[in-house]
Amino acid sequence: RATRIVGRALRNGSLPAIRTLCCVDCGKPAQRYDHRDYDAPLTVAPVCQACNWRRGPAAQMQAAA
Repeated sequence: RATRIVGRALRNGSLPAIRTLCCVDCGKPAQRYDHRDYDAPLTVAPVCQACNWRRGPAAQMQAAA
């Protein structure tokens, strides 16, 4: 779900294209947006592949009550 929301934000211009950004951790070209919390789907950071792996998995989304 979070990935779809980010994709929609990219298409409508709410988020800049990843190819225009640098990794917030190391400064190399960013390759993806990293979620730390899937419950906040637009709170993302541009990161390279290596830094994304170092960051590890994000928190899982909570089930809707």
